[in-house]
Amino acid sequence: GRGMGYGAEVVSADSMQIYRGNDVSSATVTSEEMDGVPHHLLSFVEPSRQYLIQEFKKEATQKIQDIHRRGFLPIVAGGTMMWIESLIFADLLEAGGNDHKVDEICTRESKSTSQREDPQKAIHDDVAAIIPKDMASAGAKELHLALQQLDPVMANRLHPNDVRKVRRAVRYYRDTGGHQLSELLSEKRRSAFRTATYDACVIWLTCSKEVLNTRLDKRIDKMMANGLVDECDGLFQLLVEKAAGNIKAFTSE
Repeated sequence: GRGMGYGAEVVSADSMQIYRGNDVSSATVTSEEMDGVPHHLLSFVEPSRQYLIQEFKKEATQKIQDIHRRGFLPIVAGGTMMWIESLIFADLLEAGGNDHKVDEICTRESKSTSQREDPQKAIHDDVAAIIPKDMASAGAKELHLALQQLDPVMANRLHPNDVRKVRRAVRYYRDTGGHQLSELLSEKRRSAFRTATYDACVIWLTCSKEVLNTRLDKRIDKMMANGLVDECDGLFQLLVEKAAGNIKAFTSE
């Protein structure tokens, strides 16, 4: 029956199960597993298209409102924790929940600091010596080594080859007079988590590592038996054809 007799519908928050054609590899819920309970936001995005968290939040919010209007209980299931958090906490995306917002925050905070003071004067000479003089041409290794000393928490989060984000964190330290980007983002997340969008009950499932590993092994075996290799081949060919079509369209313009 609908929602195990509670009048519920499920809104998926799985960032992989939204795509068409990858039901096996993403373990998308089957009709039998749904057992008559309506499920939303499954298998509706073309695999060649990037689907952003902002899109999910907008569409999931609309689904939740629609379910409420019909007098049922929405159950958000998944999946991708950041997506679930973006639904539950209204200001999370504004608090640096995506890369574009982090850029905006850095620019805003740096500008605010420079209007109040000269950020260079707030940094001791020995620390200033760590910061590459030419940020634009500094290499990945040099930038990451600098970040390890300026903001170790952020350095641990970022791969050395993620040069753009590493450079952004070093530049933020320089332009704000020695403030760490990791601490700014942590504070904004703490603030965002204080304001909930819904009166929600969060259920977090856990199990022992041994049990989980056994289940994962069985899950992979089941995927292989259900055609995982063929599905991956099909998706690969689809994406290759899509890319070839884009190149052809570009060269013919």
